[in-house]
Amino acid sequence: MHEVGIADSIMGITKDVARENGLTRITNITIQIGQFTAIEADALDFAFQLMTKDTPVEGAELVIEKTPLLLRCKKCEGEYSGEIDNLSCPLCGAEDYMILQGREMVVKSISGEKIG
Repeated sequence: MHEVGIADSIMGITKDVARENGLTRITNITIQIGQFTAIEADALDFAFQLMTKDTPVEGAELVIEKTPLLLRCKKCEGEYSGEIDNLSCPLCGAEDYMILQGREMVVKSISGEKIG
């Protein structure tokens, strides 16, 4: 379950941003996860909620946006949206491709409050 490690990384980034911006409570974290990362959103959310207990991040909403898989065919150079169960090029049928998008995991935004 690599989602625990990812949740830990999100917590580290969040703590750094909170410290740098004087936030005492985090209310919302939005992340983008690529379709090809094999990250289970429910497992990530579960791990995140466990890690935030008794911290300034507890109760924060974790918004998970899925980034679609975008591929470029190495044979015909066409770009297309890939499906996990079918990665072949819809233009020429080749199965040799480059992943342009879909493997990323990005913390897009962190919102919080300054109290005091």
